[in-house]
Amino acid sequence: MDAEDNRQDMGESTNRRYQAAEKRLGRALAEAGPVLAGSIVERWTRCGTAGCHCRGDPPRLHGPYPQWNRSVGGRTVTHLLSAEQLGRYQPRIEAARRLRQLLGELENEGATLAETAEGWARAEGRAPKATKPLRDKPSGSSR
Repeated sequence: MDAEDNRQDMGESTNRRYQAAEKRLGRALAEAGPVLAGSIVERWTRCGTAGCHCRGDPPRLHGPYPQWNRSVGGRTVTHLLSAEQLGRYQPRIEAARRLRQLLGELENEGATLAETAEGWARAEGRAPKATKPLRDKPSGSSR
């Protein structure tokens, strides 16, 4: 078997993996529903009241307070969430994270497909490095 035949066999296998990743992403998109970018974190705070337990030794901070953080135009936007809001928004943020992960897999399979088709295939046994999807720059941004 010459190098061209080997590359064609690898290409067919890679193409099947790409198509499988494409189907997984398509199913996830169809099932995702509304998605939200960002993350949810728990915050513990100290108030300004003298003599409050949060100022003691050791301090017992107030909280936890769930916050939704996201980036808008290069700035962090934060919203405090009620328990009800946390229950509604957490699945949407997790869905967005899963879609980003699947898109990364699709990009890696696409890169492998291109490398194989062009004869640039990596040494056997080495997986391509994981990549993050590119994000569009906000209009007017110099970054």
